[in-house]
Amino acid sequence: MRKAHGLGDRGIEEYLADLKSACAMVSLPEEPPPAIVTTDPEDDPLLATVIASQAAVLCSLDRHLHQPEVAAYCRAHGIDVVTDVELMRRL
Repeated sequence: MRKAHGLGDRGIEEYLADLKSACAMVSLPEEPPPAIVTTDPEDDPLLATVIASQAAVLCSLDRHLHQPEVAAYCRAHGIDVVTDVELMRRL
């Protein structure tokens, strides 16, 4: 039986193995993250995850994450907030 998008069971297993090898698990502190995204506080855990992972880039189209104060907070932690198009240009 053929799977959706042309992936069989083996293709799915290989894809998941590749994904796992390129990813890292991040543990967050138990205390709540600081309130940074005042217009959408639900984005604060995302920022905490990005910072804990020591990421260099946060690629998002979420307008709240591109606000000047959020971008400045990210830059202070060595993170550039970019759109998908900006990321593609860099790659």
